[in-house]
Amino acid sequence: MFYDGQYFMNIELKYDILYDKLIYKPMGNKSFLNIELIKNKIDSFSFQNHRFINAGLIEENKGLVSRTFGGYF
Repeated sequence: MFYDGQYFMNIELKYDILYDKLIYKPMGNKSFLNIELIKNKIDSFSFQNHRFINAGLIEENKGLVSRTFGGYF
């Protein structure tokens, strides 16, 4: 996952398809926590060998796609 310009690997994530939210699940003693990640800081993430890119960050014709176009593809 690329989050706020940083690359994180081997972390457990859940994706809430209904609310279009990415959830981080810490391992170890804090495994009971679920942390909702800030959407506009998520550049991309991988889930079961599929890569998802934040649609709000796609460059098109040297400009950004409207932020109203949300979600991941």
